[in-house]
Amino acid sequence: QFAAVCYPHHEKGYRHLAYPARHSKIASHATLVWSLDLPSTSDPNRWLHQLFTERYANAAPPVSRTPNVGYMPGATRLRDWPQLPPPRLVVRRPNGDKFTMPGTVEIGGWNWYAESPVEAAYARNDTKAIQALKEDLHYLVRRARAFTVGGESCVFWDKPIEGRWKDEWGGEPVRTLHNANGFAVGIAMIDIWRHEHATHPQESASLLPYIDGIFNWARHMVWTRNEFSDVPASPFAIGATLPAVFLLDYYFTFRHRPERAERARAALDLAVSLAYRYLAAWPSDNNVFDNKDPSFLMEPNSGANWAGAPCANEVAWFLDVLAQVYVHSGDAKLGYMLRGALDRSHLLYRDEEKPALEDYDRNAFTEGWGVYGGSGPGEDHRYDYGWANDLLYAWPIGNAAARVVCGERAVLACTKTAEHFDIEDYRSDGAGAGGDFAFRIVSERKKPFDIALSYPQVNLAGKRVRVERGGKRSDWTDVTRPPHAPASLYIRGLCNGDMVIVGDPRLEAPPLEMARLFEAVTPPTANGKNGGRRAIRAAGGDEGSFDLVPLDYDTEIKADWADLDSWAGWASGLRWAFGVPFWLGDPRAADCEVARSGPIKFSRPIAGPATLFFVYAATGKDAWFSLALDNGTTS
Repeated sequence: QFAAVCYPHHEKGYRHLAYPARHSKIASHATLVWSLDLPSTSDPNRWLHQLFTERYANAAPPVSRTPNVGYMPGATRLRDWPQLPPPRLVVRRPNGDKFTMPGTVEIGGWNWYAESPVEAAYARNDTKAIQALKEDLHYLVRRARAFTVGGESCVFWDKPIEGRWKDEWGGEPVRTLHNANGFAVGIAMIDIWRHEHATHPQESASLLPYIDGIFNWARHMVWTRNEFSDVPASPFAIGATLPAVFLLDYYFTFRHRPERAERARAALDLAVSLAYRYLAAWPSDNNVFDNKDPSFLMEPNSGANWAGAPCANEVAWFLDVLAQVYVHSGDAKLGYMLRGALDRSHLLYRDEEKPALEDYDRNAFTEGWGVYGGSGPGEDHRYDYGWANDLLYAWPIGNAAARVVCGERAVLACTKTAEHFDIEDYRSDGAGAGGDFAFRIVSERKKPFDIALSYPQVNLAGKRVRVERGGKRSDWTDVTRPPHAPASLYIRGLCNGDMVIVGDPRLEAPPLEMARLFEAVTPPTANGKNGGRRAIRAAGGDEGSFDLVPLDYDTEIKADWADLDSWAGWASGLRWAFGVPFWLGDPRAADCEVARSGPIKFSRPIAGPATLFFVYAATGKDAWFSLALDNGTTS
């Protein structure tokens, strides 16, 4: 019921508003869209992304089925799943620090978004760690805030619980219930309840009002802030991490319990809405008149210093959670945006050059790449600070050829080499506690290989693993079950065509039909092997149009991050550069001749007057091209 007109300048940093001077003239434009039917628990960003998919499908860049994350810096290339911290939640600062006054107490748990330290503690029977966590919960129960929103009883915690931020970092006014940290308490309570409700029913039952109160707050908390102390005013992309994981934990724990089954289903849908809420990503090329395309990349928060500048940093946390929400919900648009972000995050490298990708440390990525004039780093510049985080749900751990993330409704596979890899015939049985699934591997590798496998929110440690090869099914023993990553397995010695079976899925059931968006890279028209001609209106409403003329391609190209002479990072489909459209084929497709290295004869004469544009790369010192005209002259 309102529209915001934002003045594009700030003063004295991002915390101080600037207003137009008297007699200023401000001009801008926008397309206003609205819905009169959006439920209060839905997120407008979710609706907007779906609307974009329906209305602007022609502008949607294609993505690969299996993203290649082989561009990641050497320092982030995980040899094993990271060790989990002790499951403690209360952070006390008796002497204060740079941001807080002495005596400040808040909730930690930020790194609980990937694997649960509580689940890991139970898996290793660490009674000392569990008792220490219960001591934290005893304190937190006494300091919980109970309140009512929309007629529902909510429970949550202030940030900070005790003490306050220093005045220069917001002071008392930035104390907030709108924080993500409190959902780590919900994760801890759910995990304890799941493991102890049968053995300690009375103690476990006392947690349920708090668990349900946190769930109710998740339904009504429409924004977060103070995710990091140095930017207390802004919501961060990571604001979705702990709330979404709490909701997934709620779903898997209570979905088969009649008294909470309906709320559990709502929790899964709310996790999807949260993922959309924090999906501050470019859905397509923001400006066809430059040679920059930030599609799928994201801003980290709402501060002016980061406006118009895709960022690396902790945005990787959000990608990890997006993977979890996607595989359990099967939401096609989330899967599309996730694959796109994993495909293109190499654009966030700083302007530094090293001999090989393995030589880059965690400081290789930038906190901002300017894709608009007036952005913080400046147009087409990158901040010389920032960092790259581990891709905990995308990087193929250790020597694995691929990372496979499975869920109730979808599966995601990622590689780090140019070799073809895919997952087919995916089945997931949602009748039990979860973690019963099967899939078939499609790979061009000739020798046996490993995969790193995860099923978020479900402990796979006790799950039976079988492999079907050549019609014969057998138990598979070459499996590592990492105690610090209970939702994950490392499986060795697999081959193309193998069916991997975890748990006891219903193999007679048909494979899941997973909706996938814009994965196929097809030419604009399909008249002949390399497509036909297509007229595309000039961008910006200019008079005239472009005629895409397909070439008779004869050359394959490599897109391999391990080969410094390859075309790694090649983005297929309709691309715009300086207002000119080009069609680039997909080097990962079956017919991967996408370039021409010799003389070309156009399929039909080009009558002038005309201006010709080519995508051209010199592959040798004297390489160039010329046009031979019908009259025998060249230009």
